[in-house]
Amino acid sequence: MNTTTTRRKPAKTNNIRRRSDLDDKAADRTKLAAFAATIGAARTSMKRDACGDWTLTGLAGHLSTDGAALYASLACTSARAWTNAKRNLSFLTIHQDGDCEGIMKLARPL
Repeated sequence: MNTTTTRRKPAKTNNIRRRSDLDDKAADRTKLAAFAATIGAARTSMKRDACGDWTLTGLAGHLSTDGAALYASLACTSARAWTNAKRNLSFLTIHQDGDCEGIMKLARPL
């Protein structure tokens, strides 16, 4: 019995970088850098995530932007800590509310 194996070609993806995407990422980086300077964050806290978007990483979560608004993703150790974080960050609007984590949106323009 003679069997041969053929290698499959990888699936084609539509991950084409458009110039507008690169410009958007540069604008996002500029906005996050200005915000980081305002709050006194370290320069090394600005990193790219798995998608290549710029994020401002902290101890309890990270900040990112979609070009129009700033989003804070926060992961707490308990439900009580998440409730306290929501109360302390009441100037942010709750975008996604989980048991111990969530995403908040800064309503003011950057």
